[in-house]
Amino acid sequence: MFKYILLILLAFLLTTTTLFNPAFTQDAVNAKLLSHVPFDVNSNDVWGFEKDGIQYAIIGNANKTSIFSLEDPEHPTLRYEAFGATSIWRDIKEYKNFLYVVADQGSDGIVIIDMNEAPENITHDFFKPKIPLQGDSVLLRKSHNLFIDTKGFCYLAGSNVGNGGVLMFDLNNDPWKPEYMGIENFQYSHDAYVWNDTLYTSEIYVGRMGIYDIADKSNPKLVTNTITPNQFTHNVWGDDKNHLAFTTDERAYAYLTAYDVSDPKNVKQLDVFRPAEKESTGVIPHNTHFKDGFLVTSWYTDGVRVIDAHKPDNLVETAYYDTWDDIYIAHTSYHGAWGAFPYT
Repeated sequence: MFKYILLILLAFLLTTTTLFNPAFTQDAVNAKLLSHVPFDVNSNDVWGFEKDGIQYAIIGNANKTSIFSLEDPEHPTLRYEAFGATSIWRDIKEYKNFLYVVADQGSDGIVIIDMNEAPENITHDFFKPKIPLQGDSVLLRKSHNLFIDTKGFCYLAGSNVGNGGVLMFDLNNDPWKPEYMGIENFQYSHDAYVWNDTLYTSEIYVGRMGIYDIADKSNPKLVTNTITPNQFTHNVWGDDKNHLAFTTDERAYAYLTAYDVSDPKNVKQLDVFRPAEKESTGVIPHNTHFKDGFLVTSWYTDGVRVIDAHKPDNLVETAYYDTWDDIYIAHTSYHGAWGAFPYT
């Protein structure tokens, strides 16, 4: 059985009224709510961080990044707020005691948060480099999402630079000043995932998953691209062996899809999944992440779904938690669970 404990590590895109609604109740199977923190602003994505045995929930809000200590997970403690541009979209990743945050509105560039002395002393700053492009330079103002691999390379997807393809930076020399390495400028990418020298992209506006060879980050090469079932490829994530990839299409009635990518030049679709009891409601999937053979997927008004992917050609749901209980909002809306973090 997959042991999935729902803490604050669910990000809610909710109205202020709903956040404070005492009648807020949910359905759940094999999942338990330990705490619920209301905000006076909307929220977006979520990530996690651990230091000295203390776990932290990192929450993207409309105008800031909020950091909570989960030392007592039933009573999360707000430790820091990094205020920035007002944005519907804000995403966070972590590398070696630093958090990196991007927003898809405003001009924050990259918000860098130093967690080395957390929880007593947390600081942040803004990094806004000029990116060389076709004989000119472009100020990095915004990005839709980011990914950081195990080698310390940071990948920005959907920025204001070029076509919105993936920008690549090295974080190893100076975490406050990421070193620009190159750009995959073939197509706008909504999201990115990297395994070694392979880049997977969610090319949402052309409805496909792209696979690129980035061994030479100054000269990325397209390997192949694959049209996803509902042709609005929002998110892509891989397994821990680079044999599988999983995508979500951010559309009503859309699927979570599993692929065999062991031969990146011959990608094979293995299975699709959407909640059987909600197939007629048009509920929308958002983000999926792979952990220990399971997929943890935020599904907007349907909450969080946990799917067993040990047999990727037969995806089976094993747990869920419904985070949205407003019967007056259509299932085809973008309310509910934006993201879920399963890695601590």
